[in-house]
Amino acid sequence: MAYKIYTPYTSSIRHVCLVDRFKMWEGNSIKQLVVQKNKSKRNLNFFRCTTVGIRKQFRVLDLYREDHLGIPGMVCRIEYDPNRTSFISLLLYKNNICTYVLCPSAVRLGDIFINYLSVPMFFNIGDCFPLNKIPVGSIIHNIELKFGFGGKYVRSSGSFGMIFKKLNYLNIGIVQLRSGIRKVISLDCRATLGMVSNKDNWLVSLGKAGRKRWVGKKPIVRGVAMNPVDHPHGGGEGKKSKKADPRNIWGKVFKWRGTRRSAT
Repeated sequence: MAYKIYTPYTSSIRHVCLVDRFKMWEGNSIKQLVVQKNKSKRNLNFFRCTTVGIRKQFRVLDLYREDHLGIPGMVCRIEYDPNRTSFISLLLYKNNICTYVLCPSAVRLGDIFINYLSVPMFFNIGDCFPLNKIPVGSIIHNIELKFGFGGKYVRSSGSFGMIFKKLNYLNIGIVQLRSGIRKVISLDCRATLGMVSNKDNWLVSLGKAGRKRWVGKKPIVRGVAMNPVDHPHGGGEGKKSKKADPRNIWGKVFKWRGTRRSAT
């Protein structure tokens, strides 16, 4: 994929840089694979508006890749998904069932994806295997953390992981993520070959605040610019900084703390 830079004939598109979606599906999604999102616009808490931006329909993705084992599926469409940074592919299996999956990079219309249980003769991008069937050093994405719970790791645009090592006698494998962190995962967990599509997404610049609001992002106000009743950093004369540790709006320290939920 390439990116587009527009001629600044108005100030709102002067810094706009978008991903070129040439040859992508421009119609509607499959109705049976779409569920409604953000049905309620207001909350019972003082009737505050809790929905920000344009309403999005959620595309149901097959992150488990456990069904249709051994049945080839052909890529019929490559679609844009407003709920994620990567693109999605529509697979049509031989039993006339359609599913959405994460679109790997360098995939074209007409390519065949297969969910294997045994070691195949050839490895193709988009095929799904258990980790014990994938060779060491392969590039993978949509990695399961626990067997049967679906892909949890490496689903963002342009991301990938690599099988670093296998310990067959312990039935575990070491997967290295793009950040350099290595995860210990069971070899029974499944993963998909290839890198996630839309690797140029980091170049996207929406150009104006209005487009950011359309996608559901609200502006962030600094705590030191608020009143003491609104934030622990508020108040004072001029630009006065607090001597205490940085805190959030509820008074809890939010810096210099761990962000991982578990050791795994």
